[in-house]
Formats: sequence, structure tokens, C-alpha cells
Amino acid sequence: MPATANVCSLSSEGSLVDIARGEIVEADLDRLITKRHDRRVADEGERPAEEMWRESERRYQQRRGTAEHPLLEAINRTRQAKAEADKP
Repeated sequence: MPATANVCSLSSEGSLVDIARGEIVEADLDRLITKRHDRRVADEGERPAEEMWRESERRYQQRRGTAEHPLLEAINRTRQAKAEADKP
């Protein structure tokens, strides 16, 4: 078998496992998923389940007397900035 520059190891069954290639594929999939999600949100908006979760989280934090979840705060800031940018 020819030597390669990639980081490789031999599994117990003797088949070649290319770890570096697996990492590249995983990174490519992450980029694809993120790109499609961002495109869907831009086209369709948030899904109802996500909006219900945000409302539920807001009520929960309100009952606890604490600030909003950091993720909710970031989402709300993004929405406000987008709304400001969309104003004529």
C-alpha cells in the first residue's frame, strides 16, 4: 500500500481509516448544514416550534426573576438590527 501524507491509522480489522479525510468531510457537512439553515431562515423565517421555545424560555426566566437566556438575547438583538435595517 502506498504511503500518504494524510494522518492514517490501521484499525483492528486491517482496513485503512483516514482520520484527516473524516475531519474534512465533517467540516464540509457542518458548513453545508449551516448554509442551508441560514438560507431557510432567511426565506421562511423561524419555525413555530423555535418561536414557542423562545416564548417558553422567556416566561420561565421571568418566573425565576432572571435575565433572558443568552441565546435569546442574541436572537432578539439580531432581529432588532434586521428590523432597523429593513426600515425605509
